[in-house]
Amino acid sequence: MNNSKKILLDSISSWERSDKKIIVGIDGYSGAGKTTLIEGIENENKNILPINRDDFAIPHKEFWDKFEKAKDEQEKIDIIVDQTINIGELADFLRKFKKENGKISWNLRNNETGIKNDLRSFDFSKKILVIEGIFLFKHDKVSKLLDKKVFLNINQELADERRRKREKERWGDDYFPDTHPNSAYRLTRIGFNQYLEKFNPRKQADLVIDL
Repeated sequence: MNNSKKILLDSISSWERSDKKIIVGIDGYSGAGKTTLIEGIENENKNILPINRDDFAIPHKEFWDKFEKAKDEQEKIDIIVDQTINIGELADFLRKFKKENGKISWNLRNNETGIKNDLRSFDFSKKILVIEGIFLFKHDKVSKLLDKKVFLNINQELADERRRKREKERWGDDYFPDTHPNSAYRLTRIGFNQYLEKFNPRKQADLVIDL
């Protein structure tokens, strides 16, 4: 088990001593390893239900229609930061976890097709929901539902290099470099630095894991 995963699991073990259900949010830059970190933690602690913020993203077509109509770069950044995810739906999901037990079904976006047609089953009898995603602490509708906040602190150049390698392996000749003026990843980096300055997610966090 790597050190970051051990730190997270040890912290969750201390937080779950309460009899109440808890929601743990993991925020951090794209490529920081948020998804990798929560992969497998369900096997280490059977009380954990891992969730990805991107599952609640709007359909690809809806996003790109908005993105292409943006009048300038800052509006494109704002769309990436504020309009990629259906915040209201995500908040509804988190509230439902707190109130209900047993299996529930929820229709999410299919990350391969970009269409909202992925009906999944979730076990809400579990005690701890762990959700990861960039900009997770920004919106009050979601942030106020997080009982504990974890921030992954990583050098952005290192994270970008890790992400580029992953994207090149996935897309091959169709890889779209983030040096392009309209690259969503390039704009995400700008948006993330604006987010760091205005919202200071590191200061909001109950736990900071330096990578």
